[in-house]
Amino acid sequence: MRVSVSPRGLSVVPGRPSQLTVSVTNTSTVISGHALRVLGVDPSWVRVDTEQLSLFPDTSGQFLVTLLVPEDLPAGPRTIGVEVRELNPPHAVVRRRVELTVPAEQGLEIALDPASVTGATRVEVGVVIENTGNAERVVELQGADQEGALSFRFTPATPTLAPGERLVATARLSARRPFVGSPKIRPYTVSAGAEESPATAFGAFVQRPRLTRGNLSLLGLVAAITVFAIVISATLSQVVSQSNANRDLALQVAEASLTSGGGGTAAISGLVTLNGTNAPVSGVTVDLYGSGDASQPIVSTATGLNGAYGFSGLVAGSYKLSFAGAGFVELWYPDSLSAPRAGVVTVATGQRLQNVDIRIGGAPASIAGTIVASSPAGATVSVELPAGKTVASSAALNPAVTATTLAPRPGAGAPVPVIVATETLGSAGTFSFTKLPSPAVYDLVVDDPGYATATEELNLAGGENRTGVSVTLHKGDGSVSGTVDSATGPIGGATLTATSGTSTVTTITATTKGKVGAFLLTNLPTPTTLTLVASAPGYAPQTLTVSLAPAQKVTGIAITLLPGVGSIAGVVATPAGTPVGGVEVTVSSGSVSVQTATLSSGPTGGYAVSGLPVPGTYTVTFSRADLASQTQAVSLSAAAPRVRGVDVSMVAETASISGKVIDQSGVGVGEVAVALVSGATTYQSVSATNPPGAYAIGGVAPGTYNLTFTRQGGVPTSIIVHVSAGQHLLENETLSPAASIDGYVVLASTNTPVPGAEVNLYLSSAYPTQATATTTTDAAGEFVFTNVAAPQSFIVAVSYPAGSSPQQTVFVNTTLGAMTPVCGSAATGTVPSSSTTTSTSPPTSTTSPSSTSSPSSTSSPASTSSPSSTSSTTAPGGASPAGATVSCNPADDPVTVSVP
Repeated sequence: MRVSVSPRGLSVVPGRPSQLTVSVTNTSTVISGHALRVLGVDPSWVRVDTEQLSLFPDTSGQFLVTLLVPEDLPAGPRTIGVEVRELNPPHAVVRRRVELTVPAEQGLEIALDPASVTGATRVEVGVVIENTGNAERVVELQGADQEGALSFRFTPATPTLAPGERLVATARLSARRPFVGSPKIRPYTVSAGAEESPATAFGAFVQRPRLTRGNLSLLGLVAAITVFAIVISATLSQVVSQSNANRDLALQVAEASLTSGGGGTAAISGLVTLNGTNAPVSGVTVDLYGSGDASQPIVSTATGLNGAYGFSGLVAGSYKLSFAGAGFVELWYPDSLSAPRAGVVTVATGQRLQNVDIRIGGAPASIAGTIVASSPAGATVSVELPAGKTVASSAALNPAVTATTLAPRPGAGAPVPVIVATETLGSAGTFSFTKLPSPAVYDLVVDDPGYATATEELNLAGGENRTGVSVTLHKGDGSVSGTVDSATGPIGGATLTATSGTSTVTTITATTKGKVGAFLLTNLPTPTTLTLVASAPGYAPQTLTVSLAPAQKVTGIAITLLPGVGSIAGVVATPAGTPVGGVEVTVSSGSVSVQTATLSSGPTGGYAVSGLPVPGTYTVTFSRADLASQTQAVSLSAAAPRVRGVDVSMVAETASISGKVIDQSGVGVGEVAVALVSGATTYQSVSATNPPGAYAIGGVAPGTYNLTFTRQGGVPTSIIVHVSAGQHLLENETLSPAASIDGYVVLASTNTPVPGAEVNLYLSSAYPTQATATTTTDAAGEFVFTNVAAPQSFIVAVSYPAGSSPQQTVFVNTTLGAMTPVCGSAATGTVPSSSTTTSTSPPTSTTSPSSTSSPSSTSSPASTSSPSSTSSTTAPGGASPAGATVSCNPADDPVTVSVP
């Protein structure tokens, strides 16, 4: 079986399908079935076009694999495995790796906490940063104000956030403090992210002056009293006889001057909250004016972190109050945009008037856009506050906006939204809302009979004019109904939420006797695939996928919620401690099965599985195509619902064998065939020439094998080895000697050694066209051919001088692992076209020619250490009788040559 995957590297965009083509060729002699699975990913991400391929011998087929990864998958590389398995013997399994790359998608949100802060020279605010993208991000924080008066320092200045991570940094703001006057409001922005599209948050630093207007008024009053006291003292000292009546009059004048600028005993206090959410607003400047003069405030203050303000030491009288803050419209109490229409607050001597509260909103915002539908006329578009929020809209901003509570939407008992503004569409489908209180988060809700209700969340900044909003309506003629139960019975009051694109429908299960646990979701878009989530306090939520055909009404959905919510988390690493990404983690308890994968980027190797029912005992399985699977048991209880540190150390699924092949002298030998065999499974390699003799075989499945080393002309050497997953086995081997051919050349006339004679070795079938090897005799007339093939038939041709025609040719048959001699008495003396000479039974050892003092031209072996072999020679023309035998030893019977 041959398997190939295309492409081997794939870039997958979360939420979009990507495809792999897996080609399979049947190399067996029988029809074979093949099945495919993808390892290292959630099975729900994978769709294969066919369950199996049946292939005739030597034919090919293809699997088409479609991957659809979830939108929240972290960016980075991931390794998956494509496994093809034969369905019939020998049940071979082939795995191929594919490198997936999830591209990074940037997303960043930033907010200030609090958005407005009051202080003197220096203040601190929290900067809440959330990475809403799918890749790790290094964020550089920057601050700016229009006046350039503020200095910013952030801790940390460049935080690093993992996907989905939320971090709170600290911003330290400082500016030169005003010496005198009202509190100075310094609007500023904090931004983070890329320069072309930064995330920005708006804030205000309300800076108190060293001397406020109230302090100046008090100083002026003290100065006036002092001067007047001096005048009175001087006058009384000069006019002693002035009447008591005149003295009383002077005292009355002094008292009048004291009460005209303050110093009374009355007080006014209240709370400033945000229009729409009732959240307290800090840093709002509150000015107190006399009821008849709104040109200059008598005294000013600013709201604290809890939105509270207060004035004390007021004389009895009537006053007006104005409220202004960064990003907000100035309002006059109780709800006016101008002083003439402001209400009057009256206090008596000693009175402490409380609860002078006001709700303020940002600069009026607007929303405009288009509703896309086949017939949008008559559809209703509403701007709503999310359920659970309250609103007390300013009539000064939009008199038509009132605190209106509507009847619940379909699904009795669902949270009730609050409508801020509404509009009925014409045939063009366009809408426009103005004078909306801001900043605020609104839901744009579109209702049209026959269509599913569509909801679009809009986050409006202060004074923002949002245009180009587009919402597409889908047919809303579908419904889903069923029941929600637990192990102890039906669950009333459970929340059901069906989501499809911009359409979200929510309801709760009935609590009426006889119908407890029943639910009905109507006005659902069709055709579509819905995500249905059931949740209830004290139970683990359950998520289902429901597909609706056009106008389909699905009934009988039965959902069982299990008590409690727990989680399991840990890290997968190698024995060396290196984190491992792309490992499939399956958590199962029989009734519940959840899958995830360890991270391949950022905090590599980490995983977390949440939403597990508690109590329960779970089996956690870790698997990856190239690693040996592992399983652990984890118990979750009410006392310990969240278990961390479920870590594993995974070893390779396969083993490796390496070592060195040497000869009997300890020298490494290259080009040795190395085979690892077990039944039909074979792994092959060849020893290296550099470094000599080194070999390695990787990717070996665990098992018992026969390890064989085969060199040319040598007797194969085999050993039995056992390997286990992740093992690195070291096996060195000493080889037996290889086959060789040696001989001895002398002059025919003198029997003296001939150095420099040319000796060529031919395969019998290749003579005389191509020599296998060539050498020359040494000073003793000896020649040797090492590492020759065996068993094999060769022709040895001797020429003297070198380059001349052969004078002698000899047939030689080699034997595995032995040295075969070339004997002159067995030479034909001519080109062996009509001769047959064999050299058999080679000696196991030979005596060096140099040890023989009188080599003879006849065959008379005299050395017992060099047993002779038997040769059969037929000379040209039949000069020698067929089958004649002669002794054959190169030391005793050398090859002879003549001098031309």
